[in-house]
Amino acid sequence: LRAPLKARVLKVLTQPGASTNQGLLFKLGDTSVMHVVAEIYEADALKIKAGQKATISSPALAKKYPGTVAAMGVMILRNNLQSLDPNAANNTRIVEATVVMADREPLDRLVFLPVDVTIEL
Repeated sequence: LRAPLKARVLKVLTQPGASTNQGLLFKLGDTSVMHVVAEIYEADALKIKAGQKATISSPALAKKYPGTVAAMGVMILRNNLQSLDPNAANNTRIVEATVVMADREPLDRLVFLPVDVTIEL
């Protein structure tokens, strides 16, 4: 098999000997540059611009990692994150910001990891 692009196998969706009629065999991803999608509250959306410095953190990471805001969305969306706090508002409106990470490692081994994003204003 040959991939249509330079990518990394993120997940195998089939087993040896299984029928390939389903179409998808693998989930592929380009991990040469890692991006984080941050959900910015609508009230703060106009404060965030491309070029601002950002930092991500997570309990799964040994340290904080730097990045830069590459783009801000223009659509107000419903937030995708659900809080475990029963008093938290789950119907807030957000704008998505794309943060390009300065380093790809070890983030390239933790695709779709939820992280906390801090953006310098």
